[in-house]
Amino acid sequence: MARFILCALILLAPASSPALEVIKVGEKSPPFFLKDLYGRTISLDYFDGHPALLAFWSASSPLSAELLEDVRDYQERWGRNDLAIVAVNADNIMPGSAAARAIRDYAERLDLVFPVLLDSSGALRSALRVREIPTSVVIDARGRVSSVLSGYPRSLRAELRKSLLVAMGRGTEGGGAPEVARDAGENGSLSAAVKAPAAACSIPRSRSCTHVNDRDPSIADPTVLAVRLCVCHGDADAAQVMLTGVSERGLLSNDLRFALAHLLLIKGRTQEARRAFENLRDGHPRESWGEWGLGIVALTEGDAAESLAHFKAALAGGWSIPEAETAVLKYLEHFWRTNLPAPREEQFLALFEDLGPVRECYRRFNRRG
Repeated sequence: MARFILCALILLAPASSPALEVIKVGEKSPPFFLKDLYGRTISLDYFDGHPALLAFWSASSPLSAELLEDVRDYQERWGRNDLAIVAVNADNIMPGSAAARAIRDYAERLDLVFPVLLDSSGALRSALRVREIPTSVVIDARGRVSSVLSGYPRSLRAELRKSLLVAMGRGTEGGGAPEVARDAGENGSLSAAVKAPAAACSIPRSRSCTHVNDRDPSIADPTVLAVRLCVCHGDADAAQVMLTGVSERGLLSNDLRFALAHLLLIKGRTQEARRAFENLRDGHPRESWGEWGLGIVALTEGDAAESLAHFKAALAGGWSIPEAETAVLKYLEHFWRTNLPAPREEQFLALFEDLGPVRECYRRFNRRG
């Protein structure tokens, strides 16, 4: 539904005239400087020597929405360190306009944690000679174009995935075995799903983390929600970028204090994170942010008993957070992959009911494997 809503919000300007030819594989990617949805300038330096994907899309194109959803799932599965992704909007929208705000709402509904850039003048499309929307341009670690896929019919979806794996050196052509597609447990072979049950059984992080965006925007700056979303996905780099756009109002919110403490945790600064969560708990005893954070720290340190104590205290406040569910899932998956009992497993499952079916999925695949 989200993919069609934006069409009613904005009047799209016509795209720039298509060039006569597409950019050739092996050519150097041109430099660029484009504004993202929060007014920050993103350049080619964002890729920082990583393989990258430029996903050109339009809000008026249902196929564009499907491309963005698939790319989002790739980012979740592979992570920012393996693949840098930017989505380039081709609707000729100016930064700061009402249309740009509508695009931002649209991107948040799709749960996109990578930058969405506004190619307002069509300069980047022209430089890369993009002829069709959507178009996917894959760039290797040397900064050279390794693949250009115009459109997004079903016949090209496996090819895009293969191109990304090759660019990362993880495909059959790059020396590594391809990963199992996300639908392997449904439409692919059972044997493939058994080999990688995490791909078939894990609840999508996006489904859990999307609830971050359900918070009342009057409580916190929208950028604060974006920071929490990046932290929920474990993407410290993206969260750090998002922090540059937080307003003074956002700096006062407990949402942001929680996200900043969690950011310390995913950067490996565990003791600093613990102290920050303790301060948050002690300074705001009526809210559960600090207890949730301390439970996540304890889980990171492997202390299931302490973690449960904090989570139970947090739930006494009557509300849950997706970051905690994601942390518990990561903890339990470590045991489920090897078919071993996890300490306090049943107690965690009683707190997070959505994880029960995931456990049964692992048990089923482990028995068949």
